[in-house]
Amino acid sequence: MNGAIMDFLIVADQIFILVLLIAAGYVAVSAKIVDPRATRGLSGLLINITIPALIVASMQVPFTPERLAGAET
Repeated sequence: MNGAIMDFLIVADQIFILVLLIAAGYVAVSAKIVDPRATRGLSGLLINITIPALIVASMQVPFTPERLAGAET
């Protein structure tokens, strides 16, 4: 049971951080701190650079002898 609670708290913490980032973006756009041109630039940065880099980084796994031994099948 303790492991399930820890897993829940980790997920809840990540969701809380995401909500804070969304709220900060909403406030920045509502207060006109960030203009529409900058918003398009940030969206392009996310779509063209950040998300592909995240995909490549998430596919990198450490190699172990056990993993290499199972590679022939």
